[in-house]
Amino acid sequence: MILFFHGLIGSPSNFRFVENQLQTCTAGIFNPELDYFGYKTNELINNTRSVVRDKGQSSKNISIGNSLGCLVAMELADEVSTIILTAPMLGFEKYSIPRNKDVIRSYTTKLISNDFYIMDVLKQDIDEAVDKLHGVVNDINLIRKMKIIKQEILSFQMAEMMNKYQDKIHIVLGIDDIVTPPEEYCEYARLNMPRAKITVLENCGHAVPLQKPGELAEIIRDYL
Repeated sequence: MILFFHGLIGSPSNFRFVENQLQTCTAGIFNPELDYFGYKTNELINNTRSVVRDKGQSSKNISIGNSLGCLVAMELADEVSTIILTAPMLGFEKYSIPRNKDVIRSYTTKLISNDFYIMDVLKQDIDEAVDKLHGVVNDINLIRKMKIIKQEILSFQMAEMMNKYQDKIHIVLGIDDIVTPPEEYCEYARLNMPRAKITVLENCGHAVPLQKPGELAEIIRDYL
């Protein structure tokens, strides 16, 4: 089974182009909506783990996370044979988000791409991300929840987990990613998971599944 896990401001639809590329595959697909703001991170992960275990086939499962979804993918390491981490966040606590909607749109667009064709195709995704981010940073309760999420994420021993499971891990980075700079992340990987495989994609930012679905689908096929 192929397991997809979207990021904090993402949605299952972020993987729709990848799923289209994998239509001929016989493996089933599990692509849940992850309510990061509605649950404690541990609860969210445990609930997801229970669903995955009920589905079985752990020896054949492939887990793919994007951005914060990489945390969920890593926490399910014992339930899968391969972990594909696309644009995993490095040092979540250092990032801040602007409150002005126009600035948020500029920020969100930079996360995806400077390719105007791609931006046109992904206009709906950009609009949804902008609306969601704008709603979060202008709601005091959601801002508080964001701070809690940051602290919860810091409590996970990601470096230790990545070292333990590095032989299962394939990292996919975008060369233009401003959130997960590839040079910085490659150095982090060298220190913490030197045996993990790394692919850096050209003309790609933080939204790997949206920007390079064909390339990501091809990587997934290699593990089926």
